[in-house]
Amino acid sequence: MSRRMLYLICSIVLLVFAFGFLVVPVWFMGVYGATLGLHAVWISRFLGSVQLANSYFLWQMKDADSGSKGAKIFSQGQVAAWGLVAVFVVFAAINGDYNAFAWGQVVLSAAFAVLFGLDGFR
Repeated sequence: MSRRMLYLICSIVLLVFAFGFLVVPVWFMGVYGATLGLHAVWISRFLGSVQLANSYFLWQMKDADSGSKGAKIFSQGQVAAWGLVAVFVVFAAINGDYNAFAWGQVVLSAAFAVLFGLDGFR
């Protein structure tokens, strides 16, 4: 997969998640079977703003040169970020904090970690 396509797809996915976390966090996390208190809503909105910024950054970097060191390092960082998301969601799913829908998030996060790894470490 080309870097441009990877960055575009990831940007759109992050935009959808950012919208869910920012605008309708209680409903969005309810899809995963989680209930949110007042502080969890605040943290959810904070994470949504981080995802929105990451989405924008990916969108802006989609046209980076194929030999760009900055894009390569960014992809390497995304391996760690998506890998950590996968690990944390696995633990939440195993503990019963989330429903079976969370395993889809694990697969999505692991897939992005692998794809960014293929881009960042080649």
